[in-house]
Amino acid sequence: MKTKIVLVRHAQSVKNIKDIHGGKGETLTEFGKKQASNLADKLLKMGVNCNNAVITAPTNIQTKETERIISEKLGLSEYILSDFRPLYLGIVHGLSNEEVADKYPEIFELLFHWRNKELEICDLLIPQMENIFEFYARGTKVLNQLNKGKYNIFVTTSSLYILLLNILFGNTCLKGGGYKHFDISNCGVTVFDQSIDGKFVLNTENTDVEDVLFYARHMKR
Repeated sequence: MKTKIVLVRHAQSVKNIKDIHGGKGETLTEFGKKQASNLADKLLKMGVNCNNAVITAPTNIQTKETERIISEKLGLSEYILSDFRPLYLGIVHGLSNEEVADKYPEIFELLFHWRNKELEICDLLIPQMENIFEFYARGTKVLNQLNKGKYNIFVTTSSLYILLLNILFGNTCLKGGGYKHFDISNCGVTVFDQSIDGKFVLNTENTDVEDVLFYARHMKR
């Protein structure tokens, strides 16, 4: 089997309801637990099983809980990647969107423009935020540690999902490098298959994130 990358955003959590940026995370809602269980069924239908897949997640509460539900249902082995950590958002880390708007209106505006694809990542300047080039380097290191010949399932936060998407699409953090925001719903799935030349190509059949599919259709135009 060729190596595959499966990106999965965590299931709905209390953090999503509160609309919090970063932070240590929060537990899944009851709906989120059902989402994670349904996602495991979807992965099973894709061909994922205990013999051909491994799973990993950062230490955030919602990602680990999502990972646990999937791995227990499918009998998957977990592998640990120390560099697989979300982007640290500096002074807005752990704050709700409402709190950011109240305390830091200029940063709130920056985040608004970033989410609306009107701002490049290199211009998202938040005090004390992790250097975006170091974050990108961490993501590259993670993708260099894939388990060959297996499904590599990454349960992610939104920042990690967006990071890995941009790396796999060949986008960089440089001005004009194409690194962009993607809208990803909870439990949204994106799959990449390794081609003969070793590069990873989007598997549109098993990808259900509309923003990713739209981008793939238009990226070469």
